[in-house]
Amino acid sequence: MMKSLFVIIFVFSIFIAPVIAEAETLGIPKGHWALSSVEEMVKMGVMSGYPDGTFRGNQKITRYETAASLDRLAKILKEKIAALKKEKFIARHSGEKWFEGSFLSELRLGNLFTQKGGIFGGIANYRLKLSKNLNIGREANMIINFDTMDYGYMDDGATITDGLLATKLLDIETNMKVGGIDLKLTYGPGPKTHEADPAGISPSELGVTYIRPYTGFQASGTINDLYLSGGLIALGHPASGRIQTSQLTASVMKSIYNIALLKKLDIVLMADYVSSGILGSSPKDIRGAIAMRATLSNKTEAVWGIGLGGTKQSNWLVGAELEMDDLFGSELNASIQVYKIGSQFITSEFAAEEMFFAGFDNFMRPLENGTANIGAKASKSLTKKLKIEGKGDIRLNGDYKLESPKGRITLEGGLEYALSASSTLKGRYRINQDKAFGGTSDLFILGVLNTF
Repeated sequence: MMKSLFVIIFVFSIFIAPVIAEAETLGIPKGHWALSSVEEMVKMGVMSGYPDGTFRGNQKITRYETAASLDRLAKILKEKIAALKKEKFIARHSGEKWFEGSFLSELRLGNLFTQKGGIFGGIANYRLKLSKNLNIGREANMIINFDTMDYGYMDDGATITDGLLATKLLDIETNMKVGGIDLKLTYGPGPKTHEADPAGISPSELGVTYIRPYTGFQASGTINDLYLSGGLIALGHPASGRIQTSQLTASVMKSIYNIALLKKLDIVLMADYVSSGILGSSPKDIRGAIAMRATLSNKTEAVWGIGLGGTKQSNWLVGAELEMDDLFGSELNASIQVYKIGSQFITSEFAAEEMFFAGFDNFMRPLENGTANIGAKASKSLTKKLKIEGKGDIRLNGDYKLESPKGRITLEGGLEYALSASSTLKGRYRINQDKAFGGTSDLFILGVLNTF
């Protein structure tokens, strides 16, 4: 009975150790060789004194007392180890983001000052983009992207996703290196185009394209001083997953340094084979291209090239671009683009799949067959937080006239103000004249872009 009572008192004393530990002497003489050790064990709660405030260090300890002390010590060590693991985990992942991306919210007002471009009205718009980069091996990673595109405001009964959210809003890219060769595998919907104007206030948005990866794979590497790349792309596949149109593509690039007045000249040769199904025989389209990129200085680059969709000039594309950064040391960046597309450059049999083959204007609208296109854009930082931007495109008919059916001119100017390191206020005004519709429309866009 006495032993049981002693055990109860001893165990109870463990839970009131913080109170007993406040006793300064514990009945141990100052200067005793074990004083500091006893005080530390009492402070931690591993051992404790008796109710009268003494430790009684010369008294024998029972197996019960030993078990109680060891149990308390085990609990303390377990808590300490768990806290240490948590601390290391937080330290290791404190700089890692679960997702990176952006959220754009906009208010668009159409036909503020124009009368023939459509009705006056407003659209509330948002676009959410998320990206996660996962390391899946020593030399491999996977990137998962989510993009709402125009799903935040576009609804004409058949949205850009056709109701298939997973296959249209998500894309996945896997990169790996095998024996010096870079392999890239992608699953995605391919570029998606804003094809309707259900609100009737923003015809200049028709054709705006969201760049998304196609489904396919690509291999690239360097042999001597040549950069080689090739792959197979599914240009079209419905929800069933069956590939309706495929593209076999290959390219080779050669870089030449310090030639004539150029610091660097890149020469690229490309070839494509487009067919129905998987490398089918009919219908099919074989095309090639040659492009050159010249680095004139650290701040100036020129690009020009020719695309060949056939042997006739109507199957050709010719174009050139000039990019200039920090013009005259004024932080003014500008570029000019000129493109002429033959009337049959994009093959009629694959018009839907090849509609992006000619490239895009400054508003991300696909360049079309039978047009001549002139574009320009510029930006300048006024202060550390304020930037002014402007861009414009003129689309002419093949005879270089701004007339129906292809004639169109679009101009836009705006300001950007950095509210913080991750938040930007954007204001833009756009005016658009389209000869096919016979009217002029304008669009004012005010939005906030948040990055994270």
